[in-house]
Amino acid sequence: MRQPPLPDDVRCFSLDEVQRILSAADEPRRTFYWLAAETGMRASELCALRWQDLDLNAGWVVVRRKAWRGKIGEPKNRRRRQFAISRQLALRLSEMYAVRKQWTDLVFHCRRGTPWETNMLVKRKLQPLLKRRGVKRAGMHAFRHFNSSRMNRISAPSGLVRDRLGHSSLAVADRYTHAVSEDDRLIAQRLAGSIGANCDQLGL
Repeated sequence: MRQPPLPDDVRCFSLDEVQRILSAADEPRRTFYWLAAETGMRASELCALRWQDLDLNAGWVVVRRKAWRGKIGEPKNRRRRQFAISRQLALRLSEMYAVRKQWTDLVFHCRRGTPWETNMLVKRKLQPLLKRRGVKRAGMHAFRHFNSSRMNRISAPSGLVRDRLGHSSLAVADRYTHAVSEDDRLIAQRLAGSIGANCDQLGL
């Protein structure tokens, strides 16, 4: 008997699908999807990302807040976290920063300077792109499932996976202030490598 399709929120992109998405997406959505795939950040967290949350020289990002229906608030579980990003992604974000709109500090924003709205992004941009590229229907959470599965595939330590995804049950206050470990940096580079080596073939 034919199995029903998976709901959008439980789909997991394959490596090939992520590469097809990144090769076809326009900026700045390409960088948005790249961040989602490499970091596993929730779409609401990406929409609330500010330049002050990034240290592009040191190569890390801090998740401090989320955006939902245009309003910015505390992240899920009110847990702030910090983790490494790859050199390639840090370079791409540096290029974006150099041409940023001076009147807003949001990394991703509408023309009015307000945060992107996740549902509209998925409906108007992501899903039409998936259809054009022959990728099965999915939402932004499929990038998060992809990230989790890739970390498992490259044997990332379980504690590091929980920290990066924000699933740890440990009650650690202000966890985002910790120093990025060498293991964390290695995982970030291996994630970038699994997405597309130096991303040259993707035009990134």
